[in-house]
Amino acid sequence: MAIAGPAHLDDFLTDLANAGKSAHTRRAYRGDLIAFAAHHGEEIGELTAVPVRAFLAGLAELSPASRKRKRAAIASFAKWAVRHDLLAANPMDRIDTVKVPKSLPRPAAAADVAEVLAVICSRRPRKETPLDRLRDRVLFETAYVCGARAGYTAGPLFRAFTNGRGGPLSYDAAHHRWQTYCAQAGVERLTPVSHRLSSVVVRH
Repeated sequence: MAIAGPAHLDDFLTDLANAGKSAHTRRAYRGDLIAFAAHHGEEIGELTAVPVRAFLAGLAELSPASRKRKRAAIASFAKWAVRHDLLAANPMDRIDTVKVPKSLPRPAAAADVAEVLAVICSRRPRKETPLDRLRDRVLFETAYVCGARAGYTAGPLFRAFTNGRGGPLSYDAAHHRWQTYCAQAGVERLTPVSHRLSSVVVRH
């Protein structure tokens, strides 16, 4: 049976689903394996490093990240095939990984951020400004100036700005800085904030 035959591919994708792989990953792997099968066209037991290397070489126009994903799809399938005695040896052991250059994240344009913040409330909010407006200003501006991760900003009001380690993010008013705690890494991170933002936090 060919490498991407219905039985093999469906069983592989089912095992990925059972392992908790996302639907997005399964769809991507399915498309990548079907494309590789069209290139290889041989029985799964005859898979070697030669067709894999040729297939990846034909993807030179793609970005390194895309080529790395396609290699990962083949590698994951080959590992699965070896585990199920469909393949004697994993040919991917002979294929180098695709290196993806590290790059800095692209922040939103300052003008776009300023426009969003201005819609929420002004830089110097009036005393009668509703608390929910101040809250939203804090959330959005903090996410921008502190580079807070989505996990921090998506929490219910930063866990109500809890102190200490009761939540992922808390505000140190005395030193005008956020204190974030990463449970996985077991470390604290301190990020200074502007006086303008700190005044909004204190008011909230």
